[in-house]
Amino acid sequence: MINRTIFFTNKVFNDSIKFTIRSLASKEYCKENIANLIVPDDEIVLKATSDWLLMATEVRKQQGVAAQYSFFWKWGESYRETTGYIIPTFLRLRQHYKNQKYLKIALSNGLWLLKNFSDDGGVIEAHGKTYIFNTGQVLHGLVSLYEKTNDKKFIIGILKASYFIVDRQDKDGAFRQDTYQKIEHDYNVRTAWALLRSANVLDDNKLIKAAIKNIEYVIEKSSDSSYPFNANTKRGKLPHTHGIGYTFRGILEAGIFLNNYDFLDWVKVGAQRLQKRFELESRLACYINEKWENASYYDCITGNCQIAIIWLKLAKLYGDYSLLNSAIKMISICKSHVPLKAIDKNVIGGVPGAFPIYGFYAPFSYPNWATKFLIDALIEKNKIMNKMLKTK
Repeated sequence: MINRTIFFTNKVFNDSIKFTIRSLASKEYCKENIANLIVPDDEIVLKATSDWLLMATEVRKQQGVAAQYSFFWKWGESYRETTGYIIPTFLRLRQHYKNQKYLKIALSNGLWLLKNFSDDGGVIEAHGKTYIFNTGQVLHGLVSLYEKTNDKKFIIGILKASYFIVDRQDKDGAFRQDTYQKIEHDYNVRTAWALLRSANVLDDNKLIKAAIKNIEYVIEKSSDSSYPFNANTKRGKLPHTHGIGYTFRGILEAGIFLNNYDFLDWVKVGAQRLQKRFELESRLACYINEKWENASYYDCITGNCQIAIIWLKLAKLYGDYSLLNSAIKMISICKSHVPLKAIDKNVIGGVPGAFPIYGFYAPFSYPNWATKFLIDALIEKNKIMNKMLKTK
């Protein structure tokens, strides 16, 4: 009798959970709730998110940025990879707020990163391993700091990271050595973008050739609709919008840097496929299948912020007001998930990994990279809107 009671109790509980998930993921739910979003002003959200990012580095005494805040494990360890690409965000916040504290924090984190290189030039993560992608993202941060300060200390790290990456590139342009789970990832084109930026500092054409080779490799093996098959962290999984965002951004920025419209047009094709799905269903799921269909019940807020940035940049490049409109709507949705009041002060201003928050992308947590990309999206939107208003 007791076993039957337990069985039926579990069945009712599990069925209730499944019903809730289906309801939250339904098109009707999404459209109804998006239509009735209460979205705070951009500057209010920007202030809250920038304060959260400051808190995430202060809990680590500006020796890196805590990877995330979790309901269960609280603040995570410093994450070298994301600290690297959060440095440019701190520098953007300095420019936006005209406040030198963001530069000081960026410098403190950059100097800490210089202490985390292996003998062969890779960036050592907390678990002791080095990866191509993580090293590439740290390279972004060091290049940004050198461009801002002209401090030669950062050149050493730039040299180490750049040649660690290039020395591990295969002949066909792919990166398969020192990669997560020992597989190739299309999103390493974001590392190729870092090589282009480094080449500009070091005046080394070898880095430019390596970057172009990697990007051409990724484009060549993608589908005609610019679908990046390997834009995920795990073997055999569909690409998620976070990985797609990395991939598109890397090739987009390389296209801008090289004035290469073949690269830019490739990104535009894929970005417009995502836009069509978003406009049809009022959401982008975390996972996207080869037909550019939503393929999960939950959304990746990080990826949505990244895709919004890509739409904004393409709108500016091509004068496409449709992409601009979609970007503004997507940013509004992402803003609506930011808690501005909470009993737990550590979540205020954070951006959840997934919606619903129990979705299987950084569940029940607020990753630092999600917050970083929403801040970047808000600042980019502000720049574009101000420029458009001035040209009216």
